[in-house]
Amino acid sequence: MSETYSIVVVAAGMGGISALGSLLQHLPPNYDGAILVALRFEGQPPNIVLEILQSYSSVPLGYARDGTHLKPRMVFLASLSHHLLMRAPNVLSLEPGGSGDNLVPSADHLFASAAAVYGRRVVGVVLSGRSHDGTKGLEDIEAAGGVGIVQLPETAGSPEMPSAAIRNDHPNYCLPVPQIAALLARLPLDKGNRSFSS
Repeated sequence: MSETYSIVVVAAGMGGISALGSLLQHLPPNYDGAILVALRFEGQPPNIVLEILQSYSSVPLGYARDGTHLKPRMVFLASLSHHLLMRAPNVLSLEPGGSGDNLVPSADHLFASAAAVYGRRVVGVVLSGRSHDGTKGLEDIEAAGGVGIVQLPETAGSPEMPSAAIRNDHPNYCLPVPQIAALLARLPLDKGNRSFSS
């Protein structure tokens, strides 16, 4: 693995809180990556979702704000009513969901913006969910030379999202969540090009 990676973007829908919690739980405590998540959690208060996920994670989590700068060892979540995007290297952007948007936050939007900013230095992960969100975005990441990873559908609470990604995109890896975490831990991080702001 000679390539180095700057950012991990994650898509999750129905069943995604459990899958994301497992991913965070299995990452090593010293994992130094920045992770952006488009998670749809209708019916759950945002603060409760944050508490649940933080109970699994050794790194801090928070909801991204417009203009937020990426930080090492941090997981940023999109708010329920906004798309989370990469505006520029290390700078996040929030965009309100429009009346025609069926999926907010959209993993496809997040993935495509990350691919546009970071190119081959992006890792995209599609977890449990009932839509096809993330499939097109994973195609964008892989077209830019990045890595696509999908949860093994039979291990997902809702297998539609990972199944759609496998059917339409042929991702680089298809693994159970604990093995996805192990793979992320092995991928070398491009610390020199991240220049995180404190």
